[in-house]
Amino acid sequence: MEGVTVPALVMVGVGAHVAVGTSLVLVFINSAVATGANVAWLPWVGILWMAGAAMVGTTFGAWLAHRAPEVELRRVIAACMALVVGGILLTTVPSLL
Repeated sequence: MEGVTVPALVMVGVGAHVAVGTSLVLVFINSAVATGANVAWLPWVGILWMAGAAMVGTTFGAWLAHRAPEVELRRVIAACMALVVGGILLTTVPSLL
């Protein structure tokens, strides 16, 4: 669901910055629920490394997003969606033939 949240919100008129933030709240909630359900057997060292990398990436992404004009952010979202659609088509279509 999260994969289509940002483009869907942008298409209905929500600003790109708000759409990205809204999507991240949904991702956080899903991740928290999944972590809570599997807390007994999780590889905590790997999780800590990923959490550290996520904090660095989030900080840089927020810094960059606040400096990017709305139009540029929309273009980046559109380019990312095109890449996702292309990847899905490349992996799905050959198996259908």
